[in-house]
Amino acid sequence: MRLSNRIAATALAAVMAVSMLTACGGGGGGSTGGNGGGNGGGSGNNGGSTSVAVPAPDKFENVGTGSESEGGGSGTLGTPIASFSGSQYAAFVQNVKNHQSTGLYMEYTTVEYGANKAYKSGMNYILAADRNDIYVKMRSVNSTSSVPSVVFGTVENNTEWSYTLFEKSKVAVGQQGAYNEGQLWDDIGFSADDLPYQMYKTVVKVNGQPYDAETFTDSYGAKYTICYQGSMPKYTMIEYVRPDPDGVQYYVTEYKTIQYTTNGLCQWPKDGYKVYKYVSTSESDGTATIVLADEAGKQYTITIVEGVPNGLTVTDENGNKVTDQFKWLMQGE
Repeated sequence: MRLSNRIAATALAAVMAVSMLTACGGGGGGSTGGNGGGNGGGSGNNGGSTSVAVPAPDKFENVGTGSESEGGGSGTLGTPIASFSGSQYAAFVQNVKNHQSTGLYMEYTTVEYGANKAYKSGMNYILAADRNDIYVKMRSVNSTSSVPSVVFGTVENNTEWSYTLFEKSKVAVGQQGAYNEGQLWDDIGFSADDLPYQMYKTVVKVNGQPYDAETFTDSYGAKYTICYQGSMPKYTMIEYVRPDPDGVQYYVTEYKTIQYTTNGLCQWPKDGYKVYKYVSTSESDGTATIVLADEAGKQYTITIVEGVPNGLTVTDENGNKVTDQFKWLMQGE
């Protein structure tokens, strides 16, 4: 089944950045395993008003490699790779899978561009994963003061849970069945049905800097470019045939750090956290109702009225208003 553009891009970003979920890599043991180097230069054409470090699509230039008889040469896709198993990406994916017990840590930025290659939006990510747990922190590239979104996926008593973490307030809100044990690693790479028909080895200049690269086009016509620094991805770009409903046609990801470790982020931070779990959610006539239960089983009803300032109230089982105890929910941290 085809993923939506955003899911596919984030996924490619999260081993490639965890699989074509997206990227990972480098150095085992105690080494940092980071990509090293700079951030790839200036922002390029980012729409004029917003400057981001991730190169814009027009800063990627495929200069080709190999002879014309090999299907390569300047201005072409490059030299055909005989089989997917012989690609640098396949080796990278296998290396990731071999480090499930060690874990994976990545810092990367994914930026969305429109059909005119102008900047639309972007997110900074921190991702850590081991065999059974995953930690993801996301923050908009437009504001260093914005509150990040943090999600922790884990397995409890053979049941999958996904928690939204409010790290500053040390509160976790869990939802059952939103995370599958081992699925992150099982999905890394391509399924047999989704293997690229043909990949090419080439050289791509990014902001004028040449990188060894691989390219391919999927069955839907989307074009993928993977630029490497050593054995690990440095940049990926996905160009879709046409813009999505939000006007996004290009996804560019820069991998800033890739390590075989979790940096301690996959240790479930339940100790010291106030934990709530979803009981039910509903919505009617612009009013959303969410029921949460704490670890003692006490339930709290959260009512949110759309479009009303301070339209959030919380009551306990006895109908008492306890909104002040849920300031973390209003502040988002």
